[in-house]
Amino acid sequence: MFALAKEKSGRDSVEILLSLPTSVRQLKEKMTVDYPNLAPLIAISRVAVNRSFATDEQTISGNEEIALIPPVSGG
Repeated sequence: MFALAKEKSGRDSVEILLSLPTSVRQLKEKMTVDYPNLAPLIAISRVAVNRSFATDEQTISGNEEIALIPPVSGG
């Protein structure tokens, strides 16, 4: 987790238990259930799989590095 997601959760990583294979969408849905305080942020964040932005339909097999990347602002 990065930025606001890390700040709100108090962690730089979390463990999510899912049946595999799964999709990025299912991962985000499970994270929303497991971490309801992050739900609004999860809804507007991007997910990276193995350091590349992923679509909600992308499949996760269980060996990937997953990152939740919240929106960034600045100038």
